[in-house]
Amino acid sequence: MDPASARVVAELARSQRLRRIAFLVIGGTLAALALLVLALVMMINSIIGSMSGTGDGGAASLSSGCTSTGGAVEAATGDNVFEGMLNTSTVASLTDEQERNAAAIVGVGQDLGVSGRGLVIALATALQESTLRNLDYGDRDSLGLFQQRPSTGWGTPEQVTDPILSAQAFFGRAKHTNNTGLLDIDGWQTMPITVAAQAVQRSAFPDAYADDEPLARRIVTSLGVVDIDVTSSEECLQLAGDAVVYPLPASSGYYDQTNFGDSGGAWSRMHTGTDLSVGCGTPVLAATGGRVVRDPSHASWAGPYYVRIETGGPGSLSTWYAHMQSASVEDGDIVQAGEQIGEVGNLGNSFGCHLHFEVHPTGGTIYEDPSDPTPWLATHVGEPLPGVFPVDDSAGAPGGRDLVAATFNVLGYHHTEKGGFRASYASGVTRMKWALNLLEARGITVVALQEYEKPQHRTLLADGDWEVHRGSPYNHFSGGQNTASAIAVRSDVWSITSTHQVAVPWPKRTLHLPIAVIEHRETGAEYIVVSAHNPLEDAGARLALKHERQLVRRLSANTGVPVIFMGDFNDRQRAFCAMTSGGQLHAAVGGSNDGTGCRYPSPYGQVDWIFGSPGIQFSGHEVDKSPNGRISDHPLIYTRFSSGGTT
Repeated sequence: MDPASARVVAELARSQRLRRIAFLVIGGTLAALALLVLALVMMINSIIGSMSGTGDGGAASLSSGCTSTGGAVEAATGDNVFEGMLNTSTVASLTDEQERNAAAIVGVGQDLGVSGRGLVIALATALQESTLRNLDYGDRDSLGLFQQRPSTGWGTPEQVTDPILSAQAFFGRAKHTNNTGLLDIDGWQTMPITVAAQAVQRSAFPDAYADDEPLARRIVTSLGVVDIDVTSSEECLQLAGDAVVYPLPASSGYYDQTNFGDSGGAWSRMHTGTDLSVGCGTPVLAATGGRVVRDPSHASWAGPYYVRIETGGPGSLSTWYAHMQSASVEDGDIVQAGEQIGEVGNLGNSFGCHLHFEVHPTGGTIYEDPSDPTPWLATHVGEPLPGVFPVDDSAGAPGGRDLVAATFNVLGYHHTEKGGFRASYASGVTRMKWALNLLEARGITVVALQEYEKPQHRTLLADGDWEVHRGSPYNHFSGGQNTASAIAVRSDVWSITSTHQVAVPWPKRTLHLPIAVIEHRETGAEYIVVSAHNPLEDAGARLALKHERQLVRRLSANTGVPVIFMGDFNDRQRAFCAMTSGGQLHAAVGGSNDGTGCRYPSPYGQVDWIFGSPGIQFSGHEVDKSPNGRISDHPLIYTRFSSGGTT
């Protein structure tokens, strides 16, 4: 079995541990074996009896400023559009039945407009209750994917064993039951997944759903759902992570050694974190939400299960976890604060069971910016991270100064190295220097960058005139230079006040769209800027455009701040018509899409676009082809813009 499959099998096994009891038969007679099997069966029935407990509903009353979805809908008919679309490399151990049932749940949720977070809650629940199998048995009269009980009003046996109807019932939008579902619960969008699932299921073991969250997230991602925490116009703009949590359970009895900054023979220079002593095997929790990095270069001191969680692009907070005996997350995973990421161990440069925990406020290397974790945790636990979305609804006052924005695919560094398909060009570092000169000559103060690799990033930072938000690398290309998209602003004109990124699926990988809220230093005017880079492949391009349209609707509806959406869309007419549909954006180059038809701005022949929300006024759109054959194989697209009033 390959390692990826083995990991998923292990996750499925963990998700069922309250329903299974492992046993070891060392020897004995056939009679003794039979007795042991009988005892195990009785014990399993007892556990299942205490677990299922799907009650008769009842809405929780947590306050929330979000709006839940509307009324009941008709049952879905026809083939589920998601069936057969699971990424088998991500969820390789799921059976055909489990794949069909997962696709059914996600399909129902999509039809109802449920966010990606809601889909994860539903899948985690079904994984825990039935391991995504449509069971015809359970505790008392519990049946189906969600172990819903006909005797408590969830429907007839036939209805609760129908994957479509049972999923509608779980979400609270089925005609055959009035029981409370997920969308009926006030504040479910901001609840921890275990709490939200428990509010529907009323299980005797509410914490059990947490074990199934990582696999549920992988399944949702495999079905092509955009960022699982930001997917629905009905959901609050959840671009900020959850509140900071302590990296060990409060009940674990840990002891903080408060030894940050210590020196001695155990460390080459100084102790860059604090040691939280507790028993091996204790769950380790993500202190913040973010993207997981598994960097093997730290294995000599941190052990093989070192984990770093990055909260954003370069310059953003990261937290480090070392000496663990196991890790339950993989490189590139997106986690939430409080999600288990591993177990305390005693591996690497370690003397006794403990978690070595580090805080790096600006995402630096081990000795660049370590901060004492003890006071940091005391200050931040229970509080949201500062400087991230959501933005203030009162923001967005118009600015009085015209501005120049651009989009530029700078051609990845590795493409012009030896063996690259543009090896005749100058090196990536030289080309980036030329690009910066060009941006300055054109008076550009805001630019969306694509194919932006590490050496180019270092060159821009060394220039000293730019502030940049770089999205997580997506490694689309084979050069291994961590290709990403980015947003850069002239630091004498703008400040970046808030950053985030949204995941958009590419074929066999995920691209992260960087998002930045920028504020004009003189006027205080704010804009939201997004940098996009869409796949060339047809199915991937359609999926990316769908997610980008959804993102624009959410940003416009939830913030009131003008949006500038730029990038390499690898498409012409389809991209224009998709992004301008419904009047949510208009193109700087012109054209129209007013409901009577999409009128492409002929003869514009580029795949790079600048779009703005309705309140933004564009003038002087330019296609500068001077970079072609020298700096990049794309032109520089730029335009003057102003907010012109309100959005």
